[in-house]
Amino acid sequence: MQGERRAARCVSIPGMMRLTAYVVSLLTITVFSAACTQAGPDVAQVQPPAPGMTVEDGPSVRVLVTTDYGAETLVDVHVPLEDGMSAMQVLQSVATVGTAYGGGFVQSINGIGSQRESRTDWFYAVNGVLSNRGAADHALAVGDVEHWDYRTWGFRRQVSATLGCFPAFLTNGFRGAVRATVVAFETPYADEAEAIASALRERGVSELGVVDLAQLPEPWKGERNLVLVAGPGHGMVREVYERWDRLGLYALLREGSITACTAAGEETVLTGSVGTLQPLQNPWNPSGIGACQNVVLLVSGTDAAGVRGAASLLPGAIEDMSAWCGALVRDGTAAPLPVRH
Repeated sequence: MQGERRAARCVSIPGMMRLTAYVVSLLTITVFSAACTQAGPDVAQVQPPAPGMTVEDGPSVRVLVTTDYGAETLVDVHVPLEDGMSAMQVLQSVATVGTAYGGGFVQSINGIGSQRESRTDWFYAVNGVLSNRGAADHALAVGDVEHWDYRTWGFRRQVSATLGCFPAFLTNGFRGAVRATVVAFETPYADEAEAIASALRERGVSELGVVDLAQLPEPWKGERNLVLVAGPGHGMVREVYERWDRLGLYALLREGSITACTAAGEETVLTGSVGTLQPLQNPWNPSGIGACQNVVLLVSGTDAAGVRGAASLLPGAIEDMSAWCGALVRDGTAAPLPVRH
């Protein structure tokens, strides 16, 4: 993989355990993707209902279908949810779906199908987290967000979370399992952390704390959802960016600059005050990336102004960026990651 061509780094035994769990998860994702690229003998087309279907008050889920890392929206609708409905069944209720391998894998949506030559496939997330099971085996809960995105995966196939996990994953979790959330901040960003926490509470995140990073209990790093508000020099921020390629990120933050990538891996170096919002599954979780248990949102930047710019934009723009893999923030304006031409 192009995203893993950098030299290997020495890691501690706990770090090796996390990487091992990550590799297992990556293999699962790779198998899922590869299955979607091959047309099995049992491909079937499922016809959608008549257009104009609306949802009355009652239990529902949101279905979002996009292309190119959220660049274009094809479907965005709330669907009534019956007990036991799977992600596959819900998708089939609003789109024409081509399936393979006994109906377990999505081959195409509304005529857009997998392309082996260009390494383009359908990937799906629930509440902003790339699911670790097939859509036919993933039962949805009321309020879940099911997001399908048609994208290339040659440069970064292991994108583990999108900005859609805020706040959906914090309120609904994964298959009903919801962990507590903590907004952890470097001391200069206490006000920004409180504003983020207030916005999350307004959006239904109930079990939520705010703590200075100097006081963050060590077990919370791996156990909880984290919103990490800190500059590029903080140890936890550096730890993530030391493995930015392996963690599926499209921007590398350094003090004073950000190297931002397109979906194909073309790099652009940005300097000055630039903020960044980058979600991922929690890399400190002992179960590893891909466990679908908790998430981290890095709220950082090239300098203090960059951090504050990203933090101040987040509360009012959470929903607007829900289909993005991440964001760059400059002069009060957000741009998606990966970078678009």
